[in-house]
Amino acid sequence: MGFLSFILVVFPLVIIHEFGHWVVGKWLGAEPEEFSVGFGKTIVAFQKWGTNWKIGWIPLGGYVKFKKTQFAMEFGEGEKTGEKLPAFKWIWISVAGPLSNFLLTMLIFAGLTFYTMTNTQVGKTADGKKILVVNLEDSALRQNLLGVEKTGTYFVSSDKGYVPYELQPTDKVESVSALSAMGAAAVIGPVFIYHGSIETAKALGNLFVSKEGYKNLMGPVGIAGVASEARSSGLVSVLFIMASLSFAIGFFNLLPLAFLDGGRAVLAAYE
Repeated sequence: MGFLSFILVVFPLVIIHEFGHWVVGKWLGAEPEEFSVGFGKTIVAFQKWGTNWKIGWIPLGGYVKFKKTQFAMEFGEGEKTGEKLPAFKWIWISVAGPLSNFLLTMLIFAGLTFYTMTNTQVGKTADGKKILVVNLEDSALRQNLLGVEKTGTYFVSSDKGYVPYELQPTDKVESVSALSAMGAAAVIGPVFIYHGSIETAKALGNLFVSKEGYKNLMGPVGIAGVASEARSSGLVSVLFIMASLSFAIGFFNLLPLAFLDGGRAVLAAYE
């Protein structure tokens, strides 16, 4: 079940990532020949829009093969040299995959935030402290987006976040308007990308300066375990994991390493 959960969570993220490359590559004239989700022997394949779409046996990533390339040596031994695409176009093709992952992350958080806010009431105490009334039954949404554990309870803002509060006759609360909920939904995604990038960069730095840094690393087996736990907790938990992993895929692929999208973009920019 852990393996199945891994497939159900990770495959859509790989498809989104590679589809970003495919769309921009198609638009800029790179002529995508092959779109693969997974590696190794082909399980199923079909031809559409001038591309061979296929699924491989090894579910650890994917790729898009283009007819027009960034470097002549990208063609395998024995293959004829193909036409190169201008370098500036490869900058956009390279970053399209990670940006697709960031977009998916923002859309998921926007949807969850909108749903959360439309099931929440807010108000203020006489001395100006914010009051929050949580009507959500889903514990994952309450804890991750609002930072509270109980439902149907009044909370008031403090230095330690929201703490339980007994409503007073002078206090006023009202439901969050759809417009306010839309505003919060539009902001949450970019804010998560910004803070997530900072925290991830710090974690990477800790790998080199702290003996404990490596303990925060997680490979496919760890992800499978987390995905399995999320699946058993419900759809919201699965969506949280998908949004977080989508961000991680986008972030790490933007690192300026030669075998990643970020490295290809840097080489194209240099050229």
